[in-house]
Amino acid sequence: EALMKEIRALDKVPARILHLWGVTPDAATPSNFDWYTETQGRGFYSLIYLAQVLGEHGLTDEVQIEVVTNHMQEVTGDESLLPEKATVLGPCKVIPQEYASIKCRVVDIVLPAPGSAEEQLAENLIAEFAASPSETVVAYRGRHRWLQTFEPLRIDQAVVEEQMPPRLRERGVYLLTGLSDIDLALGRHLAEAVHARLILLADDTFPDGRVREVQALEDAGAEVLVLNADFTSREAVEAIISQARARFGQINGVVHSASVTSGGMIQLKTKEMVAPVFAPKVVGTRMLQSALADSPLDFFVLFSTSLALTGVFGQVDYCAANAFLDAFAHANTLRGDTFTVSIDWHVPQWETWQEASLASVPEFQAQFAEALEAYGVKLAEGVELFRHFLSGSLPQIIVSTQ
Repeated sequence: EALMKEIRALDKVPARILHLWGVTPDAATPSNFDWYTETQGRGFYSLIYLAQVLGEHGLTDEVQIEVVTNHMQEVTGDESLLPEKATVLGPCKVIPQEYASIKCRVVDIVLPAPGSAEEQLAENLIAEFAASPSETVVAYRGRHRWLQTFEPLRIDQAVVEEQMPPRLRERGVYLLTGLSDIDLALGRHLAEAVHARLILLADDTFPDGRVREVQALEDAGAEVLVLNADFTSREAVEAIISQARARFGQINGVVHSASVTSGGMIQLKTKEMVAPVFAPKVVGTRMLQSALADSPLDFFVLFSTSLALTGVFGQVDYCAANAFLDAFAHANTLRGDTFTVSIDWHVPQWETWQEASLASVPEFQAQFAEALEAYGVKLAEGVELFRHFLSGSLPQIIVSTQ
């Protein structure tokens, strides 16, 4: 606000803003919370506040925000990635959807060795900024400019049906961090296929219907432990892991689907609104990784959303948190620690895998059913896709029916 007042006092309006706080000199992966807080302050929140101030001043002339980062995008496979930086992708995708006069572009770079190619990099960036932003996500590696694209992945249904993923163990111990229809369908599959021992995380509102479904998992051959989901502190996550190990021993795999959404335009967003959205996906993922670091996992599956790629009006924090998951999967894969995949589900509603309870409002049931039929992913299909992805090696996959 102070900056904008000074600029307006000079009777000026910013037409182009170069945001360079996402460029840091060191790629070592810090684990302390101060670093995380500073990274979000310099990245995600600085862009949110910038948009809010531009919105308050009611600027109608076009403003172009150029966000430069490093250690964020995997291009050549030689990068050292810092996934916490990827939350800037949320604002960069959503700001132009909520502010008609603001455009954003993210450019990921690699800092050259001192005295080698700084001028070339500067010239590349100046040329990039001078051009109209036809792409939102760009990367420079050496002399080459890269664009993010996606290719269709064909799945052989016969192979999916016959093959059991090699990463599943008989009586394996698996942590599922949600208790949605998705988690219960996967839990049932793991129960029937390998008589899994399952740890399910539930919140305080644990409905009677879910109790019956958990009992059904046990009837299908699983041992089940239900614990309270709490991603607000390292101690709470470590307690969950300790309880699970005390009951079943070492955990073999994690399906991290815990999620919180919050509506609200950027202009009204506060840290208090963002914190619960970041808690399970950003903070919780790191805490799970830390708590399980002493025993290697067979797999770490993350449930993201294609909204991290497209952005969506009113969900900047949700898009940012899922962009982190995608970046985390790439970083883990590059390190070679654990097979990690982020699955970006595209669904017409937040929870549309369910087939029974279509909608609570009768007059919307017909439209909801129609949308599900056209664009939804059926539970059985989702389980088959999960099995297929568990047999693969890709760190990120988009499942989209559109």
